[in-house]
This record gives sequence, structure tokens and C-alpha cells, in this order.
Amino acid sequence: MAPSSAATAVLCEAISWLLIYRTATYNSLRTSIKRHSRKLDAMKSGAGSSTSSSGSGGGGSSSAQPASRAKKMDRVETSLKDAARELSLAKLKSGTVIAVVLFVVFSLLNSLFEDRAVAKLPFAPVPLVQSSASRSTTLSSGSIF
Repeated sequence: MAPSSAATAVLCEAISWLLIYRTATYNSLRTSIKRHSRKLDAMKSGAGSSTSSSGSGGGGSSSAQPASRAKKMDRVETSLKDAARELSLAKLKSGTVIAVVLFVVFSLLNSLFEDRAVAKLPFAPVPLVQSSASRSTTLSSGSIF
């Protein structure tokens, strides 16, 4: 791996850590998601065992219990989805900053290699690729990338 790509990767991870992973919002959302998913798993596994053990006994309250359990599961699922959405929005901020950093790095590298032939290909690439990659650099002996 080239030094510039390693430095860019380290820079992007540092930005992610600063803007996302060390914040209290991220940590609270992450623990909330874990808690809700454990709760939902426990409710689902409890629903399967209580349904099979309820039997065919006649009781008016047995039909109300699954309905309230379904409502609770819906509430937990909704809160889990909300927390996941908020976590995605928190990560979006860092993603935008990283995109800007990478754009600057690629622009810098493009300006450094502007008039240099980086590779000489033994074949002619597809015209779309050739037009975007040649950067106005041509040699008489073959395609320059």
C-alpha cells in the first residue's frame, strides 16, 4: 500500500472516530439498539414458548395476552428502527466529511501526476475510459493511462 493511501486511510478513520465513535450520542444509540434487539429477541422466543404451552384451555384472558404482547413487540420494533435511523444520520455527518477529504486528496494526486505517464497499456482501452483517464497526455507509441 502506498504511503499516501495509508495516510488517507488513517486520516479518514481518525475523522470517523472524532465525529462518530467517541460521541455520547453514538454510544447511547448503540446501547439502545443492543438493548432493544435483546428485548425483541426475548419477546420473540418467549412468544413461541408461551404459544405452545398455552394449550387449548378455555380462558378469556388468553386472547388478550397475545394482543398486548404483539403491541409491545411492535413498540420495541419501532423504537429499534428509530434508533437505527438516528445512528445512520449520525454516521452521515462523518461520511460527508470523509467524502470531502477524499475529493481533496484525489485532486491533489491528480495535480501531482498531471503530465506524467503512469502506465503504458499494450492495448487500446474502451473510448470512455481512455477519454476520462488520459488527462490530455498522449504518446506516439500506444495508449497512456
